[in-house]
Amino acid sequence: RGACLRGAILIGADLTGVDLREGLLANTDPRGNIVPLHRDWPAAESGGADLSGANLTEAKLSGAVAVGTNFSDATMKGCKIVRANLVGSNFSGANLEGADLSMCDLKSVNMRDAVLINASVNIASMEQGSLVGAMTNLPIGPTAKELPEPLETLMYKHAIWVNTNGKEGKQLDISRHDMRGVPFFTRACLTLMKADDTTMYGLNLSEAQMQAASFRNADLRHINGERADMRGVDLIGARLVNANLRGARFDPLVLPTGRVVFSNLSGASFRYANMTGVSLRQAKLTNADLSYANLLEVDLTGADLTGANLQGARLNQSQRALIEKKAGEG
Repeated sequence: RGACLRGAILIGADLTGVDLREGLLANTDPRGNIVPLHRDWPAAESGGADLSGANLTEAKLSGAVAVGTNFSDATMKGCKIVRANLVGSNFSGANLEGADLSMCDLKSVNMRDAVLINASVNIASMEQGSLVGAMTNLPIGPTAKELPEPLETLMYKHAIWVNTNGKEGKQLDISRHDMRGVPFFTRACLTLMKADDTTMYGLNLSEAQMQAASFRNADLRHINGERADMRGVDLIGARLVNANLRGARFDPLVLPTGRVVFSNLSGASFRYANMTGVSLRQAKLTNADLSYANLLEVDLTGADLTGANLQGARLNQSQRALIEKKAGEG
């Protein structure tokens, strides 16, 4: 409490439950008066810390002075930030689900693409602030309830369609729908599913079969895609910021006919994603954003990383050597 983090670089730091509330160390003088023992930083000199991509889940920042602080893409679920000075801070892409920002000074705050589900935010105090693309409790497009049939029925028909090579059943198409909160995708058969421009924020897709599925421009932030089979997937322009993709497969899909379908992740964003042990063998990653992603143990053999952003990404020595070799050949 009362710590000064002015100018600190804490990119991607795990600060779960940290207590950064206002605080004061004091002592008594000979007359018994309370005297502060450290400088009380004025707002004009405070802030400026870089907490982008940090995990601040359930953290306490009430009363903090965070002028000009960078919280972009930070995970701040359930964060208590009551009465804080956040003037000019950057919360773009931050996950503020369930956070409490009551009575905060939000002048010129950037909340572009932030997640504000169940968050307590006084929008009226956001003078000159930006809320473009922010996700709230309001649905983004039609919901699962507005599909032509119950989702369970559509998924059952899709499984039949896959198993009969399209002769029976029907292909699942949830494009442009808001699927938040749907609990049916774990270990599901979603092969060749269409989900372009679909909002799938925070869904559990672990161990799902998503070979050759299409997720163009989909919002897949904070999903759990651990050990998912996404061979031959189309993720062009998709957002997978802070996604858990540990052990997922994006290598080529070999069809029974002998045709090979390569995964296309061009222009997709994997910032701060956990991709430990992922197979990106021969995947197309042109202009993809992999900044600060965990790429340890990732198979990059034959992957096309032309124009990809790898700033701050976690790589081992052999991976760096492979990337430098490809860059030299290019």
